[in-house]
Amino acid sequence: MDFDGPYKTLFSNPAMIEDLIKNFVHEDWVETLNFNTLALMNSSFIGDHMERREGDLIFRINTNDGDPTYIMVLLELQSSSDHWMSVRFLVYAGLLYQQLIKDKQVTKKGKLPPVFPLVLYNGKGSWQASTRLKKLIDLPPRSKLFCFNRIS
Repeated sequence: MDFDGPYKTLFSNPAMIEDLIKNFVHEDWVETLNFNTLALMNSSFIGDHMERREGDLIFRINTNDGDPTYIMVLLELQSSSDHWMSVRFLVYAGLLYQQLIKDKQVTKKGKLPPVFPLVLYNGKGSWQASTRLKKLIDLPPRSKLFCFNRIS
């Protein structure tokens, strides 16, 4: 059974996303969010080579201190464990960032907002795919060839 339609309808409601984040994301940054600013965004992207990509749901939210920095929540509805899910999110985040740059929607510090990828998995059995992109890349231990955390 295809659950994408009903889940999209259910989770298009900002109150559902607020409850999901507040009750299941146990991170300090959740306390900095102003849920009154939670807004559903367009999740269709056109890449540089005119290819169309579509994520499931994207929400924008501001922080409590009024900083125009905002958190993007990508909600990917998944009925089977996708080995390459981390790569899919990298593509969605990259397309989202390209659109934000094009629309001049960077923070007042001239930086891009954080992206919080969230997979809602409704398949049978436990999720088997890696949740870390680095684990999908064949590198020697302690290699500096691939690192998104910093550039030395």
